[in-house]
Amino acid sequence: MEAKDVLTAVGVLVTLLLGCWNFFENRVAAKRMRFINTVTNQRVIWIEQLRQDLATYIGLAGSMAHEGDGGADVQRKERNELNRLRNVIALRLNPGSPIDQEIAELLDRIFKSAYAHEVSFQVGRDLDELTNKSQALIKAEWEKVKDEAVSGRLKTQADRP
Repeated sequence: MEAKDVLTAVGVLVTLLLGCWNFFENRVAAKRMRFINTVTNQRVIWIEQLRQDLATYIGLAGSMAHEGDGGADVQRKERNELNRLRNVIALRLNPGSPIDQEIAELLDRIFKSAYAHEVSFQVGRDLDELTNKSQALIKAEWEKVKDEAVSGRLKTQADRP
């Protein structure tokens, strides 16, 4: 074999190895990006569902706490809906996160006050506090979504504040 033939064979082999390496690296990167896109899309859906449920909960709790006797049938339906929303929202929260725990406590406190039709400044303050904490939670989650979309990497528990 001539040197030219050996050099050609080595060149073909190197090209083949680089092609295989590139193929596998692209497969891994594509799989990772599909996963990140799926998680990011689900997080956006979660944010919107949480926002809608919180808005409905806050509105219903506020009207229940400030309205008089609307009839037993109406009250029962409102209490059932408020309780359903409280549980749906609580199930969307992370029990290991301090802000989520504070929101869950506020949900319970507001539910008890609204259920009893307690009209007080505390109910209004609790509703305002729930709104503020929910805004902070949603903003933090939105920042995670943006960061994940830009960096292409999911935040781990250690990366979170």
